[in-house]
Amino acid sequence: MTFIYATDLHGNKKKYNEILNYAISNNIKTIHLGADLLPKNDDLIHEQKTFINSFLKKFYNRAKQNNIKLLAFFGNDDIYLGKKDFRKFGFLLDEQTIKIDDYLFRAYPFVCDYPFNLKTACKLDYKGWQKPLQYYSTAIDISNKGFQYINDLDEYFSKKTTIEEDLKEIKGPYENLIMSFHMPPNKLVRCLWQCSLYGKFKICRIFIYL
Repeated sequence: MTFIYATDLHGNKKKYNEILNYAISNNIKTIHLGADLLPKNDDLIHEQKTFINSFLKKFYNRAKQNNIKLLAFFGNDDIYLGKKDFRKFGFLLDEQTIKIDDYLFRAYPFVCDYPFNLKTACKLDYKGWQKPLQYYSTAIDISNKGFQYINDLDEYFSKKTTIEEDLKEIKGPYENLIMSFHMPPNKLVRCLWQCSLYGKFKICRIFIYL
């Protein structure tokens, strides 16, 4: 099958429209949006909610009118409070498996901890993995009450499973499975090829920075 894959659009309306226009012009019926869908400026919660309920909803309606299926999941810069509004017109690949033709699509949204302060989508890579030095003195999580400060980051991560543990729990079938992972690199200036073996999965990450 043929599909378009795009990630880290961060609310860029021009890029969204270019992708959809290309799909329509070339009769491509599936677009896979690989997370970090939403804008990330100062007022995150309000801005992302507005983007979902205005532009993104219209974007999905236009895709539907052209018989184009959209696959997506939230990334580490997407505030999880927005999932409720998103589910009104779309589905999330990290919450359900989608079959298209003979292929299964799934997604894993969590990332290794990074130096930034928003930690909702962060986990340790494996037990004993050393998290990076933090750029900020405070860490933040998102709950139904909004932003919550994390007083003890080690305690926070001790209550979460690791990425290694999660991947070992992924159940089959594995044949014709297209599994998306959202793992943004930190300030790489060259191409990096990194492969890790987690149970049945060999995860290869290719990052190219210009």
